Amino acid sequence: LINAGGKVTVFAGIGVEHARDEVLELADKLKAPVGCSLRGKDILEAENPSYVGQVGLIGNPACEHALQSCDVLLLIGTDFPYIPWYPKGKKVVQIDVSPARLGRRTHVDVGLIGHSRSTIQALLPKLDARTDTQHLEAATGRYAKWRAAQASHAEIGAHTGVIDKIEQKIDNPQGLIRPESVAAILSELS
Repeated sequence: LINAGGKVTVFAGIGVEHARDEVLELADKLKAPVGCSLRGKDILEAENPSYVGQVGLIGNPACEHALQSCDVLLLIGTDFPYIPWYPKGKKVVQIDVSPARLGRRTHVDVGLIGHSRSTIQALLPKLDARTDTQHLEAATGRYAKWRAAQASHAEIGAHTGVIDKIEQKIDNPQGLIRPESVAAILSELS
């Protein structure tokens, strides 16, 4: 199903805690963007060229696009509970250690019961390596653009254009320090 499926997106959670390297190898082989649940963020975000963030209320449009535009969604070690955020009409492969979680949140075409690491290790030799990076580049490009826009919110005094001033009047009429600025400074100091 994965080999015949076209564009693949990986969406993972805390269940990949001991399978980070395998997830990255899988994503590289399939040229697949990697999104994650909140609990998968610490595992998958750093130094991951395929990373596109999260989906949902605290997510971003890049991850949503990666899920919506794929042909095959590969769920690994996640029980992401927000059903409306799952894409419709996709082929879905789910890897989970618990049989009770397979298909619990969205339909699953193929369910694989097992630990993420050993299941991905068994799956990798069976998968054809991809060369088409269009789906991956579209998703990671959107993510980079979104991150740049988010980072600009942290820049104190950087918004001087007419549209910036209108947005500030609506978004921050009291001219208070934005939480993004505080978080950026704390991140730099830590």
